[in-house]
Amino acid sequence: MKPDVLKQLEKYVYTTKPFNSENEGFAIVVKKNFIAANRNLAHQVLNKGSKVHLRSVACPRAVTDVTVKAAQEIQNIIMMKLNDEEQFPDYPRESYGDYEGRKVISVGLSENNEIQFEEGVIEDYEI
Repeated sequence: MKPDVLKQLEKYVYTTKPFNSENEGFAIVVKKNFIAANRNLAHQVLNKGSKVHLRSVACPRAVTDVTVKAAQEIQNIIMMKLNDEEQFPDYPRESYGDYEGRKVISVGLSENNEIQFEEGVIEDYEI
């Protein structure tokens, strides 16, 4: 993969740190105000309504907070939303919308600290 492609991908990836936790994980932007992550390891403690700190991989000084809107254990995926009218500076323009039944890809770390992608289906949104 060319380095410029990796730079393009970096802008969609954020590190995550749940409030009241020292664990860190990863998440990927899926819509202008939504970000998805695997619900294992660092994200096991998260439930609907939990707060999470985000830090941009591309620009580590860019920090914001999100709220968990859906935590689907069976599919190993969580959906988080930016607060108020905030939106990510970069997001996939090919998004398919925020309807139930939409497939999304999330990113996280395995127990061996290897990058892991998961596919899930949105069962519920609280927009």
